[in-house]
Amino acid sequence: MEAKRWPDWPLWEKAIKEELATLKKASTWKLEAPPPEANVIGSKWVFKAKKDTIGNIAHYKAQLVAQGFSQIGGVDYDDTYAPVAKMASS
Repeated sequence: MEAKRWPDWPLWEKAIKEELATLKKASTWKLEAPPPEANVIGSKWVFKAKKDTIGNIAHYKAQLVAQGFSQIGGVDYDDTYAPVAKMASS
């Protein structure tokens, strides 16, 4: 991974561990063995350095994102759902 060559890699690694701990605590996923016919969706890490008002790095943020563009409608999923709230409700 290219990020491991960055001089501030230990800070990014800490951000990755924090993200994984958050996902585990929220029970948003679990590791499963895929069925033989499954189209396994890949993932990648997205890194962002959050800066304060002066422009100094205040926090390192790592986010694990799914590569959903490799999914095939009708094969990998049937329906999509996006919750929508009215402005008055929020």
